Amino acid sequence: MAYLKKLLVAVLLVISCCSGIMTAEAYNGALEDVTVTGTAQLEVEPDMAFVTFSVTGQGQTADAAAAEAAEKAATVKRALLGCGIVAEDLENVSYVLRPLYDDKGRIGSYQADNTVRVTVDGAAKVGAVIDRMAAAGASRIGNPEFTVKNKELLQRRLLSEAVADARAQAAMLAAAGGRNLGRMLSVQTHNTGAFGRVYRNMATAKADGAPTVIETGTISVSASVEAVFALE
Repeated sequence: MAYLKKLLVAVLLVISCCSGIMTAEAYNGALEDVTVTGTAQLEVEPDMAFVTFSVTGQGQTADAAAAEAAEKAATVKRALLGCGIVAEDLENVSYVLRPLYDDKGRIGSYQADNTVRVTVDGAAKVGAVIDRMAAAGASRIGNPEFTVKNKELLQRRLLSEAVADARAQAAMLAAAGGRNLGRMLSVQTHNTGAFGRVYRNMATAKADGAPTVIETGTISVSASVEAVFALE
């Protein structure tokens, strides 16, 4: 019995020592942390754009109005072939067929409004696309919206730079307080800026008879993160 008691005590001592070792390995020395916000911003050249055009058809019947609108839309689409615009670049975004009433409240005719969004591969082509739309009889041309193709790649770059900015700030704060910066404990994305910009000066950018010139400029994109780092 005495032997069993001694053996039990020895086993308990070994377990206790092992528990202490496991606790020491798990403990990383970080008793406090610091939270910072990191940001990043880039100016990028747009490499694609979206432009909408609308056509209107009228007729004594709904079918006649729809047919006229369809014919006008087809005319504009054919004109865009000269700019390399194909069927995959066209998307109907709105279609409205409505009656028009006379002074006595009776249906006098019908009107069909068809709006198509055109994807333009290459921002430099936007001016030529607009001119072809206008020459082909588009009733209305919307303001171009410029954007970029590689949004995901730019977003990854922005987030990486935002985290690096957060780490640099945290390291500065840690050094100022006489501490060392430990590992990043958590990070959360606050926002990522839009990858588009609408050009709103088209009405004043074209002189009579002259080609439409669109100054694309650059798109400002940004991202911010909130990161928590351990202090050691």
